[in-house]
Amino acid sequence: MKTIYIDTSVFGGKFDIEFQYWTDRFFKKVFSSKIRLIYSDVADDELVNAPQKVKDFVKTIPKKIF
Repeated sequence: MKTIYIDTSVFGGKFDIEFQYWTDRFFKKVFSSKIRLIYSDVADDELVNAPQKVKDFVKTIPKKIF
């Protein structure tokens, strides 16, 4: 399993038409446990100002993946 650090822009990419296809493919691998995420306090701080739909999406990611 690969472990990858992602910043908050990747979470938001799910809702950006330009990046949505690749972001969806990436998160399918995350949800199927092929990729483990590194989630930092910085990302947590940045999500405070993120749109609600991005915050809601992040909450759907199981903690075991982080």
